[in-house]
Amino acid sequence: MIRNPIRFAVLAAALVLAAPCIAHEKDAARYVTHSLAVAGKVKKPQTLDVAALAALPRTEIRDVPMRCAPEREKGTSSWGGVLLRDLLERAEVDTDEHHSRNHIYIVAIASDGYKVVFSWHEVFNTPVGDGVLVTLDRDGRPLGEDGEFGLMSTRDTFTCGRHVKWLERIEVRQE
Repeated sequence: MIRNPIRFAVLAAALVLAAPCIAHEKDAARYVTHSLAVAGKVKKPQTLDVAALAALPRTEIRDVPMRCAPEREKGTSSWGGVLLRDLLERAEVDTDEHHSRNHIYIVAIASDGYKVVFSWHEVFNTPVGDGVLVTLDRDGRPLGEDGEFGLMSTRDTFTCGRHVKWLERIEVRQE
């Protein structure tokens, strides 16, 4: 007999929701990416490996709080890589239509299907864009099982939500 059905239901839901995370930890090596595509509404689609990305102008952002919720902070980290804005400028986002920038958004996609979204204006016209990094290292070390590429939005209040492990694709889309 279950003494507290509400507690049981909450525990069962937590276990179901945690299962994909546990599977990811167990099989992390299968999600590691070795190339990064920049595609979609760009004039110059690209596929980069680590050496090609490392050859681009580097940005390092130190002491980024790893905050998942107001009550869940996991310390701080330093991130190194290339600004997303710089990659998009290199690929030349196709904004030739009048006011088309108002309808363009960027989707960062991980090999496990995780996705995060940025608007064109957010990346190019706000301080957030100064902190969105396609990452190659964390705390001075390669990402390892988190993939050769990642993405981190260092200026978000809750940084965990737009932290992408195993980044494999950046797509520029138009509404």
